[in-house]
Amino acid sequence: MQETIYNKRVSITIDETTDVCGRAAVNILFSFGNQTKLVKTEYLNTVNNTTIAQLVIRTLQFYNISHDNLIFFISDNAAYMLKAFQILSPLIPQLKHNRCLAHILNLVGETWINYRSFKFLVNIVANIKKSFIHCPARKRRWTGFLNSFISSTTIPPDQNSITLPPLPIKTRWNSWFKFVFWINQHIPQLCKFYIEEEIINDESEAIRELATTFKNSAHVFTFEILVMFIAFNAKR
Repeated sequence: MQETIYNKRVSITIDETTDVCGRAAVNILFSFGNQTKLVKTEYLNTVNNTTIAQLVIRTLQFYNISHDNLIFFISDNAAYMLKAFQILSPLIPQLKHNRCLAHILNLVGETWINYRSFKFLVNIVANIKKSFIHCPARKRRWTGFLNSFISSTTIPPDQNSITLPPLPIKTRWNSWFKFVFWINQHIPQLCKFYIEEEIINDESEAIRELATTFKNSAHVFTFEILVMFIAFNAKR
């Protein structure tokens, strides 16, 4: 690789992710000519503007890339990436920062989640996530409940309808919206399920709040309206 990129103009792309163990893994790619290559993956105990800038400098030194040949620093729109570029730019004056347009659009889309009129819905979604995330027994009760619900109605049984919730993950784009779409398909079942769950376990604050909400017909109506609004408009 050192020979391949010798004296070539290079753009560097850097992004953080997590592995299956929950460790912070930072990937660095070089783009040169018509090629893009993964050149380094490093696990960092602390990910911030300083550690990112230091990692970039170490990588450039390892591959013997002259600062004069580095043209673009490409990253997402995270604040620490912007600050990392500010650290690097005095060292590499010609360096330009390209921020991922897809990530910026995703951030714009996620402003819905923080819109004050959706706070009621956001709290319910967060509690549903909490109630499932660390409770395998509740997941089993949900699938059993949903199976019984379908069997007791005139809806033809469809095993594809018996699904666990696609819980939102902060680092997975659109996962919150996909979760709301799923909720939209199961509102009557969820209301009844959480009222029953409170009887089984009233020690969970999330369960108590959900049961209280779903016992109130006015709150359920507001919940349904907000969910349907997002389910319809977020797909447009």
